[in-house]
Amino acid sequence: MWVTFNYIVWLLYLIVALIGITRETKKRVIQSMMWGRLLYFLIIISQAVISIRSISRHPGYTIGAAIITFVAIVLFEVVLGKKQDGTRFDADSLVLIFFIIAGALGQTLINF
Repeated sequence: MWVTFNYIVWLLYLIVALIGITRETKKRVIQSMMWGRLLYFLIIISQAVISIRSISRHPGYTIGAAIITFVAIVLFEVVLGKKQDGTRFDADSLVLIFFIIAGALGQTLINF
C-alpha cells in the first residue's frame, strides 16, 4: 500500500514540477510551489515508512534514496524560486526532472 502511494505521489510531484516549470505567470508558479510542498511532505512520510521497513535489507540503497529525495526537494524549491524571479535556466529544470525520476527509481531499488 505504501509503495503504491509513494509511486503515485512521485508521479504527481513530477507533473506539478513540469507544470510549474512551464507556466509563465508568477501566480501559477506559486500555485505549483504550494502543491509541490504538499506532495513532497507526503513523499517524505511515505518514504520514511518504507525506509523503516527496508533499512535492514538495503541500508545503502535506503540512505541513497533519502539523499536523492532531499536533493530533489531542494532543487524543486530552487528551480521554481528562480522561475518566480525570472532567472531560470533550462539546465536547472533538466537536473530537477532527473532527480525526481531518480528518486522514484531509488524507491524501486529499496523495494526489491
